[in-house]
Amino acid sequence: MDNNLRRAYLQEELGFYLLRGLAAVAPVPRPQDVGLDAIATLLRADKARQLTAGDSFYVQLKAASVRSVGFTGPAVKWLYRLELPFYVGSVDPSSSSIILYTTHELTNVFSVRTDYTAIHLHLDRAQDRGPGADVREIALGKPVLVWSVADLQSTEVMKRSYDILNEWLRIDCRSLAFRSIGLSNWVEWKTGERPVETEIRMPGVHVRDRSEIKAAMEAAAPGLFAYAYDCFADGDQEGVAAVMRLAEQFAARNVKPPERQSLPHLFGSAPIMKHKAPMLRMLASMSMQLSKAGAVNASASDSKKSVRRPTKRSDHSARPR
Repeated sequence: MDNNLRRAYLQEELGFYLLRGLAAVAPVPRPQDVGLDAIATLLRADKARQLTAGDSFYVQLKAASVRSVGFTGPAVKWLYRLELPFYVGSVDPSSSSIILYTTHELTNVFSVRTDYTAIHLHLDRAQDRGPGADVREIALGKPVLVWSVADLQSTEVMKRSYDILNEWLRIDCRSLAFRSIGLSNWVEWKTGERPVETEIRMPGVHVRDRSEIKAAMEAAAPGLFAYAYDCFADGDQEGVAAVMRLAEQFAARNVKPPERQSLPHLFGSAPIMKHKAPMLRMLASMSMQLSKAGAVNASASDSKKSVRRPTKRSDHSARPR
């Protein structure tokens, strides 16, 4: 048996053990390892014996002596297309601790271009030649969290660690959504403190893959529908009309929002079938309903104005002569 390989396995197991202090951890079997060591789901302690699952994330574990992680060729595209936040854990057996790094900086890297030949992620400082280089040397920055086996026994420490990592996951999930449209969210942070999202930037004007733009529009469609439905509930015809105009632009680009099977009966069988896209049919129905409601209200208001109330006779005129 190779002793170095055995020690590497032991360090990996230590990393899993430490991660389990904050999350449910599903190790990736070594034959299936394509760059990830585990998929973890954050756990929140609600009661003495109750845990609630939160967001999930990917983790790659490295020995403390390994200070960089490389991705070359197809692995760069794989890295770009990850759908969960990706973290690097540096495991130190001498202190029985793990140092967790976010790969948030990749959002800034990929918002400029995605066709790099290689990307090297560094846990220390790195000399990067900028977005014009085909090979990027990216410093991940300060660690997100550091905790040890001893910390697992402290409810206060683990609660604070949960809050910090939970906020990071919220921000990094937004980062993944921004990547495909060339945006990046800038974050300021210190190790062991909650991160602060400072601003949204567009690093440069560049051509994006049309399929990525379409995917981003499709992802936005449910949110637009939710807003339109809220406008409908408030009787805001202008709001529904604004969303409908945008939805028509989506339809023109062949973006097909999800069908909502449970909603058509709410609005009757109005003559709106000229709209083929499900979302447009629903918005047209909303607009028609609000228009009818507005007409009814206007008619009722006019009726009230047209009714002449009888004038009250004075006491003098009421006396018999």
